[in-house]
Amino acid sequence: MTSILKVNNIQSSASNAAVTIASSGALTIPQAVTFSGTVTGDNNGLELVSSSTTTQTGLTNLQITLPTTDDFHELHLIVRGFKSETATNNYWGLTLGDAGGSAINTGAAYKYMGIYGYSNGSSHGVTHNPEVTGGTYGRISAHFPGDGSDDTETVDMDIKIKHSNKSDRYTRINVMTGFEKRHTDAYITTNFVGMIRNAAEVNANINLFVTANSAFTSYGYGLYKVKS
Repeated sequence: MTSILKVNNIQSSASNAAVTIASSGALTIPQAVTFSGTVTGDNNGLELVSSSTTTQTGLTNLQITLPTTDDFHELHLIVRGFKSETATNNYWGLTLGDAGGSAINTGAAYKYMGIYGYSNGSSHGVTHNPEVTGGTYGRISAHFPGDGSDDTETVDMDIKIKHSNKSDRYTRINVMTGFEKRHTDAYITTNFVGMIRNAAEVNANINLFVTANSAFTSYGYGLYKVKS
């Protein structure tokens, strides 16, 4: 015999917070949920690690903590928007932190290969920006950033990070930047960069910045685990 229990709310005897069931069958759970078994249908295996929607100004570095657990096969970092606060002839860049969190920014620490498209409406092309022998940081952009005077002179980024939780693998990072006009003229650029940390170790954070410590604004980010 099959029984059906029909209710609108399920509530703890010690609390007024309730799980609610809409007439459509949609379930609303007001607190954290703990699963003991395998979960399916969970937003394509993505798990939010950290996020911010706060606008932060005057930054010279945005440091984001990376998980070092063994329950994911890559991390996906979505940068909602950055803007340089000055007309600086420098570049967007990144470094990683070691397992203790200390920034790795000396010697031949990073190798990268960037491909970027550019256009001012009449002149355009595609070219490359490599550092294959090793540098002190990973360069994200080929052209100078905008000065933030309007939204064409800001940039968004999608960053995918592999093996950062593996002590025997080189961390691999792919960065794709969106539309950004550089401050010096009318050229628009987009970038795709593949890079590696030039050593095997666990990395506990990522640092994003404009080189030469130029100030910038962050409009927030989301960091997700892509689950194994």
